[in-house]
Amino acid sequence: MFDSLDTVVRLMRSTATRSGLSTTVHVIKKLYQTKRTPTEALRQIMPFQFDSILPRWNDTAIAGSYSF
Repeated sequence: MFDSLDTVVRLMRSTATRSGLSTTVHVIKKLYQTKRTPTEALRQIMPFQFDSILPRWNDTAIAGSYSF
């Protein structure tokens, strides 16, 4: 297990591919409200597609042509 956020960030920043691509890591420390459900208006303009194996964990918002 990782012992701290600093350890994870350090390990992620040291990651690179064989061809030399490297990672960029930014830690967002903002707290986000959880368990919010999208409004019906948002569901109409941006439908969600849920993963077939882990639908409660993985979803994709399907962006289309819409305006707010």
